[in-house]
Amino acid sequence: SGSKLWTTQGGGLVLEGSPSGPNHSRVVSFDRAGRDLPTTRYDDRFCVYNIPTDDEQGNGNNQVIGFAELAGRVWIAESRGLLSDSPSYISSFVPNPHQCENLLNFDDPSALGQQSLQYCSEGRTPEQDGCIEKTALTSYPEHVKVAHLRADPELGLVWFNDACGKCIGSLDPFNGGEPRIYEINDKHDHDLDGMQGLGGFPWNLEVDNHAVYSGEYATRHILRLDKATGTYSEVRVPFDNPDVRLHSLAIDRLRQRLWFTLTNETS
Repeated sequence: SGSKLWTTQGGGLVLEGSPSGPNHSRVVSFDRAGRDLPTTRYDDRFCVYNIPTDDEQGNGNNQVIGFAELAGRVWIAESRGLLSDSPSYISSFVPNPHQCENLLNFDDPSALGQQSLQYCSEGRTPEQDGCIEKTALTSYPEHVKVAHLRADPELGLVWFNDACGKCIGSLDPFNGGEPRIYEINDKHDHDLDGMQGLGGFPWNLEVDNHAVYSGEYATRHILRLDKATGTYSEVRVPFDNPDVRLHSLAIDRLRQRLWFTLTNETS
């Protein structure tokens, strides 16, 4: 985004039955055109936005992975635990450098509550109040767990995919309203070697002028959602052995090619 690079720090992957505890997320920008001041304790080119908690225990577990920027806002995907019963959220805020907290002490139980960046309360205007606006994915197929986000400047949409393999969807930041859902009607968790509770485990996401692409980590499929018709097609990627998984996607817009990587994370 201009001179800035962005990354998310999602916290640990909390699995069912594992000990619960503080599990916080951060969104970080790095300004390549910035200057590091010798008088500060950190690199001033970094700006850290700490995602607040909204659970009673203050443990967080937002598990922010996906990120996009559109309409003057940054958008983040809060899975809230891939295998949990908690609804996931797509949240957004206007990045304000005055809300950076690069040295927040997470060992202090009150630290997150004292920072200026908080979730919006009802009736507040996010742009004026500098808060994080949440959209809960609760009105759709059970256990929709938003994984990655991509901005679509052509249509002015934020696209998202579901790590549990139920759908791909889009949000309209300009006109509001409910997210639009395109259900994935496959049975990868039954007749293919998917993952229990996650089906084909869609992960990476890419968008071009004509389609939305989602890579299924477990079943090594690349799904293509045609934006004009709302229909799916797919390619099954060849692999050497069952330990090989489909990992990353990238679009080469100059040559109009879709690139992917395969990984064997057991060797």
